[in-house]
Amino acid sequence: MLAASVSLRFFRMGGVQKMVLSGVGAGFLLYVLSKVTEDLSKAELMHPIAAAWLPVVVGSLTGFLALLYQEDG
Repeated sequence: MLAASVSLRFFRMGGVQKMVLSGVGAGFLLYVLSKVTEDLSKAELMHPIAAAWLPVVVGSLTGFLALLYQEDG
């Protein structure tokens, strides 16, 4: 979902650099979130099921909101 939101624009419309950088940045932030929740789970500060699903939910909601913003505007 997150990858689809940064790959929908046509290359003719410009803004390719911004699209690529936002995709790389979103992927990096999702990776960091998954590692932080994994560490919190290992330290028993967060329930393992919540630690497993939090990055999935955040990534899906972020991608969904980005798709809604691009298609509406």
